[in-house]
Order: sequence, then structure tokens, then C-alpha cells
Amino acid sequence: MEDSNNWIDEAFKSVQHQKQPILNADIFSKIEQRINKEGTKVILMPIWKVAVAAAVIIFINLLTFKNISNTKQKMEVTEYQLGTNYNFYANE
Repeated sequence: MEDSNNWIDEAFKSVQHQKQPILNADIFSKIEQRINKEGTKVILMPIWKVAVAAAVIIFINLLTFKNISNTKQKMEVTEYQLGTNYNFYANE
């Protein structure tokens, strides 16, 4: 616990004598002007592309859930077989 506290203290000491940055007072207004500039393009995606992307995501999720349920069923069968025949070592 003391090592972690020492590390934190060392880190604070290393930055203690550094100058604080001085921000330009107009920087926020310049950023807002750039954002609100009329030349800014808004790229609209056609609805069919959104629908295709959603369909692909749903399809991948369905495949994943199907594989997970198959794996669970196989695991349950294996556990049942192991418990019923008391064969704890598969090679014997």
C-alpha cells in the first residue's frame, strides 16, 4: 500500500513546478464559429443502408446466440455422461 502512495506522491512532485497553460480567451468562440459555419456538410445516409446495417447486426447476433445454445446443450450432455458413468479421466 505504501508503494502505491509513494508512486502517486512522486508523480505529483514531478509536475509541481511546471507552468500552467494559458488559454486564448477567443478560442471557444472560434470553435463555435467553425461548427456553425454554413459550409459545413451534413452527410445523410440513405435509409436502406441503415436497414441493411441493422439486418446484418441482427443476423450476426442470431447466429451467435444459436452457437451459444448449441454449445451449452453439448456441455450439459457431456457433464451428464461424465456423472453417470463416473469416468473422470477420458483416456481410461
